[in-house]
Amino acid sequence: MTRNPNELEEKLRKSMFSKESLALLEAFGRGCSEETIDRLTNGLDIDNGNYLYLLMLGILGFQNGWKFFPKDIIPRIQGVHRYEQVKSSVAIPWFANQLGELEKAGIPVMLSGNTAMKYAFLPDVTRFIRGYDITVPSDRYDQAAELLRSKNRNAEKDDFHDRTINGLTGILLHQGVHDKRLFDEESFWSTCKNTEFQSHMICAPSLENQLLFCACVPYGHFLALENEYDRVYRLVNVLLLLQDNQIDLENISADAKRKSVHCQLRFQLALLKPFSRALKDADPEVVAEDQEYIPYLIKLEDYRSRPSIKKEYQLMNSCFRPQEKQVSFLKYIADTRSIHSFADVGNYVRKKTKSKRECEDKEHGTA
Repeated sequence: MTRNPNELEEKLRKSMFSKESLALLEAFGRGCSEETIDRLTNGLDIDNGNYLYLLMLGILGFQNGWKFFPKDIIPRIQGVHRYEQVKSSVAIPWFANQLGELEKAGIPVMLSGNTAMKYAFLPDVTRFIRGYDITVPSDRYDQAAELLRSKNRNAEKDDFHDRTINGLTGILLHQGVHDKRLFDEESFWSTCKNTEFQSHMICAPSLENQLLFCACVPYGHFLALENEYDRVYRLVNVLLLLQDNQIDLENISADAKRKSVHCQLRFQLALLKPFSRALKDADPEVVAEDQEYIPYLIKLEDYRSRPSIKKEYQLMNSCFRPQEKQVSFLKYIADTRSIHSFADVGNYVRKKTKSKRECEDKEHGTA
């Protein structure tokens, strides 16, 4: 029996998003209303709420002048918003110095991921900065990695770094492209745009490539196991990018087909269509379903109920989104060249975890 894609989409939407998450997407896509803010804040436990959720509320409040927000929670949400503003700005001089060193060496640099969103696409939107993502051409990767390592080798002993970075940020260096599963290096760099950051000329991905990255990472069916607030935060980025009048959905759709992520792009945009004017006005055939779409939705549905897959995703997530308890990026530049599969991710994480554990054992004399 052939299943209806609209019914599958609706079932997945209900299982992957809470009412509050859908209200967030509505607020960012259509604008804030008294009813929407009430849905977002009614019964909110400000002391135990999800930090990323509170930050997104702060972004909304900052954008609309805190209209409709209950007065008793505004100071607390403002505090979260302000903290992230300060945290993302305090390390900028250090990061600019690293870019300057790469510039002196003649190494082209492209901002990637969340860093590109912050400094190239949406500079006025406060972001949750975990670290700086940059990409360099493959043939300059070893030179760039060695240069950054040499500049930060003694960072933990340097008062300036300790005071400025405080273990919260660092650099993740990518070789060639930000994600090898989505982009080939030649087209990735040939379509990039030039931008200026702190008096340094650098590159940023094209608008289409940035949207494709935001919509299609996590990759494949692991999308179904993504943390809900991370998922909403990522889709908020897609909504904000879709507000650019220069966006070329037809080109993005064709690119997604070439890279075998068309089904994922179709599903993500179907979720966002009720909240995006650009998607409502778009030609339905631009991101139309194909014969692979229903099997893709069925697999997503299946993955939602497989606990073994969740463990594998958590392993992947811990590698690509390191937390403070893992090895500090100030002490090394992460090498992602050998990571092409989820098995490689597991090996990478185990290697880093083992290395850190051995260092801790030596420090405590238990080795």
